Amino acid sequence: MKITELSVKILFVGFILSFYACQSEQNNWVEGLEDKKSYINPEESPTDLDRQLAYIHRFPKDTIRNINIVKKSILSTLKNENEELTYKLILWSLNKYPKIIKDKEMEQLTLYFYESYLKEQETIKWISEIIRDKSTESEKVTYFNEFANQIKKDFPGPNAFHDSKQILSMAKIHSILFPENENSPEFLWTAYEIMYLTGSSNDALNVLELILIKHKGWINIKDVKREKRRLIKIKTSSKWLQKEKLQLEQPRKTQAPVS
Repeated sequence: MKITELSVKILFVGFILSFYACQSEQNNWVEGLEDKKSYINPEESPTDLDRQLAYIHRFPKDTIRNINIVKKSILSTLKNENEELTYKLILWSLNKYPKIIKDKEMEQLTLYFYESYLKEQETIKWISEIIRDKSTESEKVTYFNEFANQIKKDFPGPNAFHDSKQILSMAKIHSILFPENENSPEFLWTAYEIMYLTGSSNDALNVLELILIKHKGWINIKDVKREKRRLIKIKTSSKWLQKEKLQLEQPRKTQAPVS
């Protein structure tokens, strides 16, 4: 037998062994996932969720099983009334599997969360519209901008702050589902302006960072970078001034009490 033929056979056998080893490892992971009687047990420990997400990370191409894992994980956190974790899981799943929103069960879970927990009716209408492609791009832009202008008009009224959270949700979801759409960074920038107007500086900064991460090629990206530097400078100065104020307000230990 020639050396080249022997080498090919060795490589082929190595590939087969590697393939079955990988399959065996994946089967062990699956058995570990399915060992529980139910994913939605109210007493489910956090380690179960960790295991589910670890499987998705380890086997990203197992799309069908991963999507089912995601849905069951979201259902579990909903049952446990863990609002923050549910919100993060929904956004994470949409970011990782954008087409998952077309899944009827996932759509219902998402809409139920935004309606029952966040009370964001405008966000629900927005999600429904973009999922079912009911609106043209120009109609979406008009609708979004009219809502943003209404928030600015109502500020600082009681509804302005809740609606500002909705405009942020709408912009984030559109950016996640349509990262290549030219309107996505525009929507995020408008959301930034609303967050800045309402004094939500952390949200405002997060929006700018999201644009920089997901929409690097946007025509106005230089303005985003400039605005981020300005906002960080303002926040830093504010923290410094607050620190100085606290130090001035605290009496010295040797200071005699005022009689």
